[in-house]
Amino acid sequence: MITVEHLSKKYGDFTAVDDISFTLENGHIYGFLGPNGAGKSTTMNIMTGCLAATAGSVSIDGRDIFEDAREAKKLLGYLPEIPPLYTEQTPTEYLSFVAEAKGVPTKQHALSLVLCSGPAREPDRQGQDRG
Repeated sequence: MITVEHLSKKYGDFTAVDDISFTLENGHIYGFLGPNGAGKSTTMNIMTGCLAATAGSVSIDGRDIFEDAREAKKLLGYLPEIPPLYTEQTPTEYLSFVAEAKGVPTKQHALSLVLCSGPAREPDRQGQDRG
């Protein structure tokens, strides 16, 4: 479960996220919708420990994302719309890189990649279908 309590983020006088609270239960799929500039990306970056909050807290299965970041991040996976690094990699190469960097055992992340990719064809580095 992910719990967000009284989360705020300010950049000087500009408030990007203003005192939001919510809980995400395990086993459900959630969407995070809103217009451009509503604070969706900022909130996700705070929730994943990539950005500090001005106020509030985020916990992943009871582990604070800031106080116990290493353990909390082991329980969380997040792939932003535009990955921050290595855009020349295919999706499988990028996921393998991230899994290895996070210390996921090779056998486990290989199985996860197979389950995720299934029989669909993966695009090459230029976005063309490999087939």
